[in-house]
Amino acid sequence: MISQETSIHFEDIRCTLPTNDDCPAPLQAGWWRRELEDIVGLTFHHTLSYSPWATAAHYIRKGGGRPSIPYTLWICGCGMVLQCGNFRDGCWHDHTGHRNVHLSVGLAGTLHKYRPTVAQLDAAAAVAAWAVCNPDFNISRDQVRGHSDYTATICPGWEARASGYWRHDLMAEVLRLLS
Repeated sequence: MISQETSIHFEDIRCTLPTNDDCPAPLQAGWWRRELEDIVGLTFHHTLSYSPWATAAHYIRKGGGRPSIPYTLWICGCGMVLQCGNFRDGCWHDHTGHRNVHLSVGLAGTLHKYRPTVAQLDAAAAVAAWAVCNPDFNISRDQVRGHSDYTATICPGWEARASGYWRHDLMAEVLRLLS
């Protein structure tokens, strides 16, 4: 069971990722800054890549440029959790607007084509349970969602036949950890 005292180990790679200090409005000052208690949801994504560095390089050029990678946390296929952004940065990621109040969690890979590894699903469930139990955030378990819950997209891939419809498996493990 995950408790409020439980911590997840994040390998912090923020200072190694490409960034952009010359973004168009409204990003010219970087991502919107929010307080931790303003974080009310967690959104899962699939990254379509296995490299957070390549993904960051893509996003700092996309559409005139973004400040950095749009995933606060990145979960590798081996289950390693990488911290790619500051928790207070409300990055654009799930089509809920510039003043985003959801934690962005990217699962490495093309997960609409391939099922996440067991280690990756276990780590994703542990991150979600940790976020729900984290007293600094205001995330309820019904606010643990996927990108496709907000807009018409295949992301995070969990409803794709090719990847084995893995949403239920992930959410069942989140609920197990929270019970």
